[in-house]
Amino acid sequence: MTYSIEEHKHRFAVWTAARAVQRSFTKTRIISDVIAETGLRNISNTMDNFSQNEFDEFHRTCCNDLAARFKQRNIDCSYGRAAKIVSIYLKTKLVIGGGIGPPLTSIIHPPIDSILLKNLAKQYKYPGLGDLAGRTWTNFNQTQYWEVVDLIRLKIGFFDWRLEEFWLPEQEYWVKKTSLEE
Repeated sequence: MTYSIEEHKHRFAVWTAARAVQRSFTKTRIISDVIAETGLRNISNTMDNFSQNEFDEFHRTCCNDLAARFKQRNIDCSYGRAAKIVSIYLKTKLVIGGGIGPPLTSIIHPPIDSILLKNLAKQYKYPGLGDLAGRTWTNFNQTQYWEVVDLIRLKIGFFDWRLEEFWLPEQEYWVKKTSLEE
């Protein structure tokens, strides 16, 4: 096998996904093996014409598949943790790594974590969004994950990489100043 840019993107995407979920979870090698057993690696070859609904269904299926494969290894993987693996992997490989553009970048979910949830809750004072700050993404089941997705889509109008404007890892409680606050 010739080492290609696609293989390089895959390996880096596996590593970033593993690092994002690894604390109190499992080893990178196991996460890599589980990703390899799913359709996640090859999604970029099939999503040229995905609608938002088709991607959301892929996301559900892939998260449940990941969680089931971890369970086969006696590793508890919540839907929230599986969702973060999917989101970080696709963000790294496709959104940041190139190879796709709009409209596909607007259907891939951003990674949900406590920094993003707290900052969204502080920035947007809509009913329901304030509750995001107290949620623990690592414990999300499928219903809880999709409740958050639906709430953000309803109140903010989108659920894609642009939400990461509110994700600053060096500042856990950052809130962007808007023209209304200045």
